[in-house]
Amino acid sequence: MTGPTQPYFVSSLPAAQASPALELPQEYNAAAAFVDGALAAGWGGRVALRSPAGEWTYALLAEQVNRAGNALQSLGVEMEQRVAILLYDSPEFAAAFFGAIKIGAVAVPLNTQLRVQDYLYMLNDSRAVAGSFSNAKSRSKGYLRTP
Repeated sequence: MTGPTQPYFVSSLPAAQASPALELPQEYNAAAAFVDGALAAGWGGRVALRSPAGEWTYALLAEQVNRAGNALQSLGVEMEQRVAILLYDSPEFAAAFFGAIKIGAVAVPLNTQLRVQDYLYMLNDSRAVAGSFSNAKSRSKGYLRTP
């Protein structure tokens, strides 16, 4: 018996029943599943995202995801490299996030409310080779590659 003062050990748990084997795909890409999968299901005209600026259909989202992925590839971003994303909550964030994932990169979302020294630490710690950043005043978006 266990109590507040006694440790709870795994060995004290009842024997687990055999679990069925899990079938996992060899390759999985979340952008392909969530964005391209919606297009394949015929949802291109359905609303994928709503924002104060308007609605994005799955077709528009897929177009912007491909554009973001192509921009990152043109900067030389390769599979498994990290991409920092510093964008406001917006459809553009989704496009940059899924664009990085679609090319096999690792998306590293950053909080838009941090201080400069926090960003410096996170960018160095994440080893991001490129990023997608927005301009706070104009809310314009761009991509850059670290040296």
